Amino acid sequence: MMVVASDANFLSGFGSCYNAMDMSAEMMLIQTAWLTARFLQRGIQFANNRLGAENITAIGQAGTYLMDDLTFTHLRGNEFVTDELFDFTGETGEGRSLLERAHEKVVEMTVESRSPHTSRIQSRLREYFKQEYARLSPGFKS
Repeated sequence: MMVVASDANFLSGFGSCYNAMDMSAEMMLIQTAWLTARFLQRGIQFANNRLGAENITAIGQAGTYLMDDLTFTHLRGNEFVTDELFDFTGETGEGRSLLERAHEKVVEMTVESRSPHTSRIQSRLREYFKQEYARLSPGFKS
């Protein structure tokens, strides 16, 4: 469920069916959020049609740019990072940490989650993996 919810779209490495448990569900959400900002790697474009110098000159300092063509063109673009896990307040040391926000999201996403397997099957699976771990890890105590 976490892989589907995180929008991971490949089956190796990150998002690998949530099976390897080499990172927490919180870390999966945090890394998914960071992946949305990958466009920053190519840099911010400053081509003339993006700076809006002509628009600023035409509208003036006290004008509003909300109805400007350049605003309409770029406002809903993909150059804004708006994931709810990030803190956009600009404050430091205030509020909840990124990990706390991620944990709250994981709880929200999984609170209604139920295994499709019966309790008998779940119990047998736990016992099987406990035995396998003990067999493969000498000195293991449960």
